[in-house]
Amino acid sequence: MNRSLLLAVAATAVAGCGSSTPGDGGPPNINPCATPDASYVETLTQTAGTCDAAPTRIVPVAQDGEIALDPSVTCANRYQNGCTEWDSACTWTSDGVSYSATTVVTFDPDAGSASGILDVSAEGNGVTCTGLWGVTAVPQ
Repeated sequence: MNRSLLLAVAATAVAGCGSSTPGDGGPPNINPCATPDASYVETLTQTAGTCDAAPTRIVPVAQDGEIALDPSVTCANRYQNGCTEWDSACTWTSDGVSYSATTVVTFDPDAGSASGILDVSAEGNGVTCTGLWGVTAVPQ
């Protein structure tokens, strides 16, 4: 596996991309339960699959509560339901490898943290793998 998977997987996990209904292409969603103007430390714990481990990363939250999606990632279906963010059919290509991912993450305003799942598949340039990760994010 190459390093680009590690970076892009982490960039997808707590992505706040979204719109008011799945796939409507509307404006990015604001998560009302994410701490505005904060940064979260995101950890991915692989629970299944053959992809390499993903690194811990810092996820910034804008003052309005928006969590930016990595610019290299495009999600066909995006949905925000209260504190839960759902992104599916998220795709990107790096170093000749095509990736597809689905993420569901819920922010807990009382605990100040987030948790969820990330499901990824990758294929191309001699790489074929799948992976399922548990996602946790806590304020930095």
